[in-house]
Amino acid sequence: MKRVVFSCLLIFSSTSFGQTIVTEDSTILFIECDAQFMGGYQELNTYLIENIDYSIIDFEKFGYGKFYVTLVIDIDGKVVHQKLENKNRESILFEDVIPFPTMPNWIPACGPNGNAKKETVRIPIVFEGE
Repeated sequence: MKRVVFSCLLIFSSTSFGQTIVTEDSTILFIECDAQFMGGYQELNTYLIENIDYSIIDFEKFGYGKFYVTLVIDIDGKVVHQKLENKNRESILFEDVIPFPTMPNWIPACGPNGNAKKETVRIPIVFEGE
């Protein structure tokens, strides 16, 4: 049976969370507070472990090892883009599917003035083979 091991860096570091966002008009926005999963990192780990569908992942092409869950959290906390990718930012899915269709809303990131901001979150995960 396949296992998923989540990086300990997720719990102790915010390096996987972007601190700036470049918008379509090349404006740089600074994030004062990162987007947060309801319940914190532990609940996010639990959600990801319980909801990964291994049948949609192309392990034959990409093998096992470290990959990333990339999410874009909109200003209302909705996840507007989801992807499972390798270190080269290539999708590791067989098809262009949403890997976590039931992901709940997040608490959105906030800017310097306290307004909600869109943020990209990149979470490292490790897939280990049998």
